Amino acid sequence: FVVGVQIILGGLVASHYAALVCTDFPLCQGQFIPTFSGIIGLQVIHRLGAYVTVLMILFFIFKARQIIKSQFITYIVLFIFLQFGLGVANVLLYTPPLLAVLHLTFGVSLFLLIFRFSFELNSFNKN
Repeated sequence: FVVGVQIILGGLVASHYAALVCTDFPLCQGQFIPTFSGIIGLQVIHRLGAYVTVLMILFFIFKARQIIKSQFITYIVLFIFLQFGLGVANVLLYTPPLLAVLHLTFGVSLFLLIFRFSFELNSFNKN
């Protein structure tokens, strides 16, 4: 669910060209938490959402590892860091189209990996 919301926020950031209003990282316009209004706010919410998403997924994975060993766990962790790196690269490099597409692709792929893993975890719990 959290990844899906983050993808929607990313779509809003892209469609409003909000990535171009905060071109530094981890700051945005020289501040850790700038205004939450307008397209700057949209970009800031997407960034803060990314931190929350990463922490929630890592917590979920940590708990799941205690229950089940799965190849999906490795892929999910790898995709989290790739996705985060692509997001930062998009900011620092002024959103080149290839990186923007890769960022979206890895975001959707991460969503699908987590979705698939949740089915594996659910079927394991039933046994």
